Amino acid sequence: MQAVCQDVRQIKISENSIVYIDPPYQNTTPYGYDFDVVDFATNLPNKCYVSEGKRLSSDCVMVVGESERKKGGINCKKAKKSNEEWLSVFH
Repeated sequence: MQAVCQDVRQIKISENSIVYIDPPYQNTTPYGYDFDVVDFATNLPNKCYVSEGKRLSSDCVMVVGESERKKGGINCKKAKKSNEEWLSVFH
């Protein structure tokens, strides 16, 4: 297994790889560039899992319910409305 932390569009992904993408949730602080994660995952020949605050595909599962997460943000210190976390699968 190999984990890589960089712009996913620049990684050479081997055909037997499984891809997991955890982009910033929509309507939160974005990357420094535009990235359409649904378009990328849909057009990838590999199986791809995407973590997001909402469903992105018909094949998805709720990982964390809104009532289970008390604080949001990457450091869990934001005292804002909590959010759900969904894992969407693209084949």
